[in-house]
Amino acid sequence: MLRRGRSGYPQRTLDIVTGHNTQPWLALGAIAPITALTLLVIPRFLLKLTPWLQLHTEVVANCYACDRLVSVAASTCIHCGTQQPGLWGYGRQYRQFRHQQGFVALVTWGWVALYALTLVVNLRGVRTVLPFEILVPDLERLLMFGATGEIPLFTRGSWWTVFTSAWRNGHIFHLGCNLGWIRYLTPLVIEFYGAARMVVLYTGSAVTAALLSSLVAHYGTRLPQLLQGAYVSVGASGALFGLFGALVAYWLQTVRKTLQNTIALYAGLVFILGFSLGSVDNWGHLGGFLGGFALSYVPGLRGNQPQRLYDVILALVCLGLTGLSFLLAVGHYGWLKGDGG
Repeated sequence: MLRRGRSGYPQRTLDIVTGHNTQPWLALGAIAPITALTLLVIPRFLLKLTPWLQLHTEVVANCYACDRLVSVAASTCIHCGTQQPGLWGYGRQYRQFRHQQGFVALVTWGWVALYALTLVVNLRGVRTVLPFEILVPDLERLLMFGATGEIPLFTRGSWWTVFTSAWRNGHIFHLGCNLGWIRYLTPLVIEFYGAARMVVLYTGSAVTAALLSSLVAHYGTRLPQLLQGAYVSVGASGALFGLFGALVAYWLQTVRKTLQNTIALYAGLVFILGFSLGSVDNWGHLGGFLGGFALSYVPGLRGNQPQRLYDVILALVCLGLTGLSFLLAVGHYGWLKGDGG
């Protein structure tokens, strides 16, 4: 996660952040590019989505939890006891989503699309600070598309940004690093926790990362600058640290010390790197790590258990909340720009 301090923001930006702006026409300018892009993308998306909406009409299907054959209409798997093993005819889609790492694909394309859209909406505001901060969107667009931190949460009351921030990236190097980390981590998390629980761990860790960093920024104003929280923060690394934490917890529970030490070493190296770069949100990383670690001890989310119906439902709820939060983020930003808060 990348953070920004309050000092150094131009007054016009701070006015927008706190809602003191009265230019209604700017709201239309903020929403119009999203509307145009949506109209172009939705038809192609629906064509690809149609096969996924088709019910499995055969008599038997594989249980989504244990992969053994059961009746499509069975209410309970006779092998593992899972409820609705055929997921009402949609079990095949879930297995494809799991085996093809559908969440990783969703996250990858979501990150890239949102980052590109943030740049395109205001190309003139894009800046580069070598060597690492290349193609950084301007602050207004970061806030428009769901950046979190002390200002969005405490000043604007935008609680939904705890869900959206983990789908955002601050610059091209940031995006590349996170894409590498998620492809390294997710096969292990899916193996030990399952695809549905991974979605829940990712979302829950994103929330704890945003909350801890924002709370430290709000109440720790007297801390040295390097130890302060984030006034504005974006990035998936807090959620990725949550996956780190879940893996460490799993290996603690299974006494696989070698793997545990390897993951802990990687996490420690990233923490050290974070303290050497002033823009890294270490409180967000720590919050995500603790969140993922704690969630993995919740009885229903423990690793090495068959996937259950509530896991799938909870994962869908997490994805639904995230999508709704993006709509709220853009709508609230447009309202602030047009109405003045």
